[in-house]
Amino acid sequence: MAWGKPITSEEEDLIRELYGQLSATDIASRIGRSRSAVYSAIKRLGLGPSCARAMTDVPVAAPNGGTGASGRLADLEELRGLLRAALLEAGPQSIPKVAREYRETIAEIERLRDGGDGPGKNEDNPLGDILALIPVRA
Repeated sequence: MAWGKPITSEEEDLIRELYGQLSATDIASRIGRSRSAVYSAIKRLGLGPSCARAMTDVPVAAPNGGTGASGRLADLEELRGLLRAALLEAGPQSIPKVAREYRETIAEIERLRDGGDGPGKNEDNPLGDILALIPVRA
């Protein structure tokens, strides 16, 4: 797989400026890069609490700013949805990493909810049950 030219400092500045206002797809169109290049830059630059948010075509919003467990729970639930979408779009080499982050997010949500349902008992998240069966290679 060929890699494109590195993101320039000017492009990084533009990504910083547009992050939170436009989707990753729109940012990519503006700077003439792929969405995955923009996603990688967002992750590398440490923008936002959930870089997976950039994988969606929805404008990137600022974090909800909640404090305590309820704010963290809302952020984690949002991240869970974004990771689920990213997992469906992920290539074969990315699936283990995204799946691991997805499982860790679900586990943290369950801890915050004081236990949770556990695998096989959550009808709202059949994908999570399937992912729990996939071994993770370290």
